[in-house]
Order: sequence, then structure tokens, then C-alpha cells
Amino acid sequence: MSELVALWCGVFIGSVVSGFSGFAFSAAAGAVLFHVFEPQRALPLLMGCSVASQLMIMIMLRGTVRFDPRPLLFAGGAAGVALAITGMTWIEPHTGRWLFGAFIAGYAAYLLLRPTHPRTAVRSGRMQQAFVGAVGGLVGVFTAMPGAIPSIWCELRGCSKDEQRGQVQPFILGMQILTLMLLTPAPAGIPRDFWYQMAMALPALLAGSFLGMQAFRRIDGDVVRKAILLILVVSGTLMLR
Repeated sequence: MSELVALWCGVFIGSVVSGFSGFAFSAAAGAVLFHVFEPQRALPLLMGCSVASQLMIMIMLRGTVRFDPRPLLFAGGAAGVALAITGMTWIEPHTGRWLFGAFIAGYAAYLLLRPTHPRTAVRSGRMQQAFVGAVGGLVGVFTAMPGAIPSIWCELRGCSKDEQRGQVQPFILGMQILTLMLLTPAPAGIPRDFWYQMAMALPALLAGSFLGMQAFRRIDGDVVRKAILLILVVSGTLMLR
């Protein structure tokens, strides 16, 4: 598979998943891109495309979802990102890809098997918010998926679908922008063809985000949610080979 075809396929799939669920762009897109691009090229590209996708989706959802950025979540996330950036050179690329796949498969399986009984949303403490943000930021640097931990946190607290999107999407956007800013002067850096690949990905981003939003608005959420999680389990498992 050529790099351009892989880029279009991965970004389109990731945008559809992100448009519907509000997160997991990098999990879906990375299952394709990590088979073609080296991890040093794939991770920044996944983050950049995810930023563009999140911006598009948040613009489409204005007036529908109330976005609720949490300062303590952001503060913890920033600390986690800074810590992870300093340790990026400690992890060998193949190991990083294996960890990425294991994380995706385990995370999706957890969400798929976890009972979904209705619960009343509970409030979280300040330390808890900061800790969740720090772990999310740390994980996000190595997996390009900072929203995974905050999403689990929201589900465990019984947040509704719209509440989860309102808290997690701003966090994803902020952490990935911060990570890209810190990666630029880092030894690994940003690949030379980063902006070219971003430009080439835009058509797939637009199309996938639009279709994902249509699914979010029209299709039964439980059916699509289970289908997406099954895809993520399979994709993550394939990356362990």
C-alpha cells in the first residue's frame, strides 16, 4: 500500500470514528498508518490530523454540545505531556507500536464488555481531575490518544454522551497542540514532510468528519458504538504481530 493511499484510508477511518464518538481518531487511523509510516513520522501526523478533525467537529457541534474545558484537567495534562516528551527517546519504536496496539485493544475491550447500566453523574475532586489529566497527557504523547483516559474517567463517573464530548474534546485538542509545540524542538522533532502530508490528508479529514457527524446525529448510538469498539479491538490486536 502506498503512503498516500494509506494516509487517505487511515485518516478517513479515524475521522469517521472521531466524528461519531468524539475521540479515538488516532486509535483507528493509527491501525493503518503504523503499518506504512515509521512511528517517528506517524505519531506527529496522527496528532496533527486529530487536531484538524477535532476543530472541524467542534465547529459542526457548536450550539448542540456545551464544551466544558476543565482547567485542572488541562494543568495535569500539560505536566504529563512535558514528562513524556523528555522520555520519548527511552522507548524503541517497535516497542512503542506494540504498546500502542495493546493499549487500543485493551481499552476498546474494556469499554465493549463493561456494563452500561444508567448511572447518576458524580462530581470529581480537584486532585482526581489533575491526576486523570496527567495520565491522559502522558499516554497521549506515546499513543497520540490523550482522550482515552479522560473518556474512561467520564464513563466511570456516569457522564452522558454530550457531557463526555464537552469535557474530552477540548482536552484532546489542547494536549495535541501542546505536544506538537513541544515536539518541534525535541530531538525526534517534526518530520520534514509533516505539512505536506497534512495538506494531502484534508479531503479525507473533511469527508470522514462529515460522515461521522451524520452517524452521531442519526444512527442509534449503542449499535455504532459497539461496531466501532469491535473494529478497535481487531485493529489493536493486529498491531501486536
